Amino acid sequence: MRIILQRMALTPKQSLQIAAAYEKAATDYTVPPQHRKAFARKADWFRMLARLAAKQNLLSVPPREQLASDSPRTGLQMLSKARHLFAWQQAL
Repeated sequence: MRIILQRMALTPKQSLQIAAAYEKAATDYTVPPQHRKAFARKADWFRMLARLAAKQNLLSVPPREQLASDSPRTGLQMLSKARHLFAWQQAL
């Protein structure tokens, strides 16, 4: 029996909200310094995820004129174009 795990995809807005919460924790003086540093790193990480998700959303919507001129792609053409992706991106 094989269990397939799926990652939860966050919207850019959700990632920014999480980053804001971590940033708030990073500036809390009652939290130990090593934890504040970890919270600041997490905030940076979620801000980066938000930027990447926003960029991916912009790239995933092709212009209308490009849609009309594209011919339908076969499975082999799509696989050959996916070779530049990392392994974790291909599984999505």
